[in-house]
Amino acid sequence: MLAAAHYEAERIQLAEDIWGSIVAENPEAATLTPAQLQEVRARLGAHEQDPSSAVPWDQVRSELFQRNRCRASPSA
Repeated sequence: MLAAAHYEAERIQLAEDIWGSIVAENPEAATLTPAQLQEVRARLGAHEQDPSSAVPWDQVRSELFQRNRCRASPSA
């Protein structure tokens, strides 16, 4: 089952790479709606009030991959 989790990790990386190339070619593709921009600003404000609550992206990504591996495991 580890191979399946590895394959899923590769697919996620591929999706990230594709998204990055789309944005690089067409920056408007990543334009936020007013509601999304408002949410980003609210979250930034919350972070500025309590910076210790932030979780680095590498940690979030690692935990997501770990959860995915656990679900792929028959003993989980």
